[in-house]
Amino acid sequence: MTAGTPAHRSRGLYRLLEPAAAYELLQRLVGAGPARGRFVQEILRPRPGDRLLDIGCGAGGLLDALPDHVAYVGYDLNPRYIESARRRHGARGEFHQARAGEPPAEMLAGTFDLVVAKSILHHLDDREAGELMEVARRALKPGG
Repeated sequence: MTAGTPAHRSRGLYRLLEPAAAYELLQRLVGAGPARGRFVQEILRPRPGDRLLDIGCGAGGLLDALPDHVAYVGYDLNPRYIESARRRHGARGEFHQARAGEPPAEMLAGTFDLVVAKSILHHLDDREAGELMEVARRALKPGG
């Protein structure tokens, strides 16, 4: 990605969801909480001690559905979402502002058991989605 180019859609209806409170309200209205719980229990199935990287974490809503024994790291491009996640979750999770394909280098060291990129692909073009997949590959530890 080149500097100055958005890594997500922020025009039209997407602009309405730029504030974290608006995004979280929409998530509650569409029943995201129970869906996140099912996603964690049926798909992710984290084990004690697992480290999870959430690419495009928004305001960190997935953390609400994760057991306490999971170490959570999330990042998102929207600074409002990151600020909201930090206020809401404190030290329970680690939150960074970054583009989907350009996370902080320490996230690419192959130390994560699980990598999640949900609710983000529709914001990316094909090249950016490919970069996101490369980030996920590099972030996962062997067998992750």
